[in-house]
Amino acid sequence: MRGARLAVGLTLVLAGCATPSAVSPARGQSPEQQASDRAACEAEAREEVARTDPRRRGAYVLIPLGPSPFDRAYAACLERRGYVVR
Repeated sequence: MRGARLAVGLTLVLAGCATPSAVSPARGQSPEQQASDRAACEAEAREEVARTDPRRRGAYVLIPLGPSPFDRAYAACLERRGYVVR
């Protein structure tokens, strides 16, 4: 029984760690442009999460289910740059 609870808990924690599973260029971006956009969006997402992280203010934080704040910021950046994110 304890093992089953641990497996369920680990699954729930890992569910919040997923990154966008598929990113497709919608405007015919070259592989070089895709790499540049991904790097820029990763940096932008890290900055946004660092700026808005409630733990910086000493707040108690629950682990969210679903996409993490980083994943949402990363996907939003890629979508603004003309990618389809799934």
